Amino acid sequence: MLMENTLHIIPVGFDFERLIQPISQGGLEADRVILLRAEAGDESDSTAKLAKRMLEKLHEDFSRVLGAEVEQRSLSDIYDYSSLYVFAFELFEEELQAGNEIYVNISSMPRTVAFAFATAADSLIIENPEYRGLLHTYYVSPNNYVILDLVDLLEDEKEFLERGLDEIEQRDIKERIGKIEKVLEDIREGGVTSGAKEMDDGLPYVEFPTPPVTEVTDFQEEILDYLYQNEPVRSISQTAKGVIKRFSPKSSDSFRSKVQYNVEQLEETGYVSLQDKGNSHQVRLTKMGRLWVRTHYDTESD
Repeated sequence: MLMENTLHIIPVGFDFERLIQPISQGGLEADRVILLRAEAGDESDSTAKLAKRMLEKLHEDFSRVLGAEVEQRSLSDIYDYSSLYVFAFELFEEELQAGNEIYVNISSMPRTVAFAFATAADSLIIENPEYRGLLHTYYVSPNNYVILDLVDLLEDEKEFLERGLDEIEQRDIKERIGKIEKVLEDIREGGVTSGAKEMDDGLPYVEFPTPPVTEVTDFQEEILDYLYQNEPVRSISQTAKGVIKRFSPKSSDSFRSKVQYNVEQLEETGYVSLQDKGNSHQVRLTKMGRLWVRTHYDTESD
C-alpha cells in the first residue's frame, strides 16, 4: 500500500523536547504534524500560558526548522475518556483511509488521553488488520523532570531564609535569585521536563505494539522460539533449515514449504518481520513476537 504522508499526531501538554526530538534527532520522519491542545480556558492563568508557549514553540519548530506541514486541533475535555476514544478512533481512521502512515506520541497530556488514544489505535488495527504497521503508538521518557529541580531549589531557599536576614549577605541573595531565574526560564522555554531519554534500541522513544488476535499453532511456536534464539536469520529458507533440525536432520520440499507458509502467516499476524535483502527476505521477530516468546518460553534457560 503506497503511503501519501507520514503523519505525527501529538497531544501537547507541558513538554517540548520529548515531543520534537523523536523526529528532530530520533530518526522518525514527518511530512505532517497535528498538534492537539486542550480547549482554551482562562489564558491569563500561568498553567494555560505555559501550555500555550509549548504549543507555539512546537508549531514554529516543526514548521520552520523541520519543514513539516503543521495544524492545530483542540480537545474539548482532556479527562473525558469516552469522547477522547471516539475522537482518536475517527481521526486515525480518516487519516489511514487517506493513505497516511500515522505515529501517535502519547508522552504528554493526562493519562486519560494516552490510554484513550492507545486503545483506539489497538481497536482500529484489530478491526482492520491491513492497518498493522501503518498506525504506531509511542512514548518518550524525559531525561529530567525540571519540576524536581524546582522542588530542590525551594527547599534550599527555605533553609537559607530560615538562617535569618542578619546572616544573609548581598552576594548570596543575588546568587540565589539567579538560580531561581534559571529554573523558571527552563520551565518557560522547555516545559516541566527536559531532554529525551535513550530507550529501546538506543532510540529516544518506545513504540507500543498492537497485540495480534490470532492463536499461535504449535508449529509456529517452534518457529518463533527458533527466531528468538537466532535472529536475524538471513532468509526464509535458512529459517526452514534451522527449524528442520528441531524435528529431523532430514529435509524435504514439503517441510520447507510448510515453514515458508507459516512464516508468512506470522508476518501477517504481526509476530514476524520480513525485510528485503537482495534476492531473499531477512527474517526477524517484531517487538510483539519477542514479547510472545518471553511470556510463553523459559528464555532464561536457553
